[in-house]
Amino acid sequence: MLMELQKNLKTDAAIGEKLGVTRQRVQKLRKAHGIRPIIIGRPIVKLTISRNELIQLQKNLVTDIAIGRKLGVSAFLVRTIRTKYEIPGKNDLQVKRNEAIIDFLQEGMSGTAIANKVGISLTQVYRIIRDARACWKTEPK
Repeated sequence: MLMELQKNLKTDAAIGEKLGVTRQRVQKLRKAHGIRPIIIGRPIVKLTISRNELIQLQKNLVTDIAIGRKLGVSAFLVRTIRTKYEIPGKNDLQVKRNEAIIDFLQEGMSGTAIANKVGISLTQVYRIIRDARACWKTEPK
């Protein structure tokens, strides 16, 4: 009976749902009777998206994870395509933004002015400055 269910339903979870037991219980029963699982590979997913569409999604959703959820694919696939199109990721953009903040600070701009110019909160600006200053203290003179 278990082998017939496995042929039709394929997964332990589907068999468990049919029998009203957990996936783990089906797995134990299968092992006890020496029945090997059916290995089901992941379906190959191809994503066809233009560079401009991906840039627009990145503006709205920001992270590869969020974009992947929206498109129904993995974040890794989104990152792969983003890299192919040479679109910087969120972290790359943050590094550039942080470098700009430090440059503004060295030019004598106030924290409030920097926050307004970059479009982030004053608290974030001060955190970035604090972290940068901590790095400066550890650098050799």
